[in-house]
Amino acid sequence: MASESSLIPSPATLQGRAQFNEDDLLNRIFAGLPDGVCLEVGAFDGYTGSATYAFEQRGWTAVLVEPLPEMASAIQTRRKGPFFNVAAGSADGDITFSRARHDPAVSSIASNPRQNELYTLRGEAIEQITVPQLTLDTVLIRAGVARVDFATLDVEGHELAVLQGWDLRRWRPRVIILEDNSRGLDALVPAYLAVRGYVCFHRTGVNDWYAQRADHLVTLSARLRVTAWRSWRKLRHGLKIVAPSGLKSFARRHGWSDN
Repeated sequence: MASESSLIPSPATLQGRAQFNEDDLLNRIFAGLPDGVCLEVGAFDGYTGSATYAFEQRGWTAVLVEPLPEMASAIQTRRKGPFFNVAAGSADGDITFSRARHDPAVSSIASNPRQNELYTLRGEAIEQITVPQLTLDTVLIRAGVARVDFATLDVEGHELAVLQGWDLRRWRPRVIILEDNSRGLDALVPAYLAVRGYVCFHRTGVNDWYAQRADHLVTLSARLRVTAWRSWRKLRHGLKIVAPSGLKSFARRHGWSDN
């Protein structure tokens, strides 16, 4: 992916909390903005792995969304900005939420083979609870903000539904960071964002970074790297599914296959 230094010069180092140092790169991008607005969907406890925590500490407004009821007190103790103890989705109303008892961070609304496989691999015990759900349009209106400079979405496979409840043409965040646990295999989210003018220009860990096509962050080399990575992931996945066992063994020996 595009290196940090190629995106924008670095100001003073940010003492951040993000899992893959996303807040440091965001600090480079928004270095001249002292009073921005950010949105964190799937905020967990408001501190662990948070890409918005350091920005709130320096004066930004951070809108937080987290459906797990047991995380509400931790967030309200640590954080200042508007907090919504709800799930984000495509419509307002109540929804069934799968809470993972051992590792709450992988809890999700999503119910699909990939998410269910994750629960099985981790030996998770799942409890179904009912939580309120709001669209991000509703959340932001109730938060009383007029814009969003960047947003992070960590919703364990529920990304498309969350985006469907958010009018990107109205809010126009400069940067959207989305967790992609499919590792480049899910084409629905990139296609949905592309129709709305957003393309992937960077990756950190399991997170895809999107910006408007016209933004100077979206360089040709960055886009080519993302495209090449996605193509390679699909090739490896296809090889794992259809290749004869001998070819699979050859691919594993050369590091071309996941397993």
